Amino acid sequence: MATVNEAKKTITAHWIKMSVDLTTNPKIDDLAERLKVPSAVAVSAVLGLYTAAAKYAQDGDITELNHRTIALFARWEKNSAKLFKALCEEGFIDVGDDGTAIVHDWCDYQSNEEEE
Repeated sequence: MATVNEAKKTITAHWIKMSVDLTTNPKIDDLAERLKVPSAVAVSAVLGLYTAAAKYAQDGDITELNHRTIALFARWEKNSAKLFKALCEEGFIDVGDDGTAIVHDWCDYQSNEEEE
């Protein structure tokens, strides 16, 4: 369930952009290995991250996004902190020295403007 701060950030994003190479990206296999799950589950985890960010953190800054929200979008039923940590360790989330968490390359691929 979204926190109050997350609810304030909600937008009506209907689409996300992603690389057609997502499913064959070596980072997916690395994430699957780290989480000890099939690659399809790792793809779901990344798509969950992207869709949660699109809904609650349109600028890609997921610092205040509850880890359970990402897990919910990813259909991840295990430890949400473990999922978040693995996404960081495999480069899907960039964590700054100040603790900010940004979806990797989010601003390069996502637009803040609603597109048809």
